[in-house]
Amino acid sequence: MKYTMKQARIGVNLTGEKMAEKLGISDVTYRKYERNPRLMSVGLFAAFCGIVGVDIDDIFLPEDLPKANNGE
Repeated sequence: MKYTMKQARIGVNLTGEKMAEKLGISDVTYRKYERNPRLMSVGLFAAFCGIVGVDIDDIFLPEDLPKANNGE
């Protein structure tokens, strides 16, 4: 299933402000990232995905692209 960052965050009952706090960034910065996740560093995005329990591919890849098959 594909998610936006906002959907994933709401799915774990966190406000944008609480998510920003968990990530150690400002609320303003978090809102910017939520609008465009590609602006986030890989490390910060991985932390976000760990908090919400969603795979990175389920937020970044559009519905019509297959997931990577471990180098196959």
